[in-house]
Formats: sequence, C-alpha cells, structure tokens
Amino acid sequence: MILYAQDLEGLKNFYRQVFGFALSEAFYSLRASSYVRLQRGETELLLMETKDSVMDDSRNKRVASELTCCRPVFLIEEPMGDCREKTITCGGSFDPDHKEWKDLGYQICEGADMEGNIFEVRRVLQ
Repeated sequence: MILYAQDLEGLKNFYRQVFGFALSEAFYSLRASSYVRLQRGETELLLMETKDSVMDDSRNKRVASELTCCRPVFLIEEPMGDCREKTITCGGSFDPDHKEWKDLGYQICEGADMEGNIFEVRRVLQ
C-alpha cells in the first residue's frame, strides 16, 4: 500500500510506534521524491513524500469529511485502549470506546494518522 506524506519522518515514526512496522528501506533526495518502505509481517507500507506544490493542487486536497476510497485494516493483539493511547500520543486520532463495534469475531474501531489517513483496527474477540 502506498500513502503520500507531507511529513515523511513524522508518518514513518507514527506507523513504527503505533503498529510496530520496521524500516526496510529509505531513500532521501532533495531533487526527487523521498520515500520509506516499512514492513510488518507480510504487510508492506510505502510512504512517498509529497511536495507542498503537489498538495496545493485542488485535485490532491483531502477533506476530512470526504469518503476514503482506501482504508487500511490493521490487526492488533493488544487491548484497543492501548492502541488508542499510542495513536493519540503519536499525533493521530482514534474514535472513543463507545464508537467501537463487534462484527465477525472482531472488536473494531477507526482512527486516523497524523495526516488524516483513516484506518481501521481489528482485535480478535476473546
């Protein structure tokens, strides 16, 4: 999965600290787009740096209320409250516990990283 980042270092640290991704590759450039590749098990997350001029283009602006066509789902083993706390501590947001729901054997909740990318978190019900 590819996510675009205005703050590449910040987003890299967010996914490493909140979801335990490991850094597998990094490319930094002043002339081309920098990127980092993160790995967690079989899941790969590529974070591509975007320049302010690209994000200023109205076709690339994201509005928080817009529907997101891609929503990553992360499976966790820790309690939902621990993930909520880490997400908020690292600059993201996470729905309060009264917005959690249960479906198909999972406890589910939604959050967003520090740049507004929405994700879903699932934990197997005990």
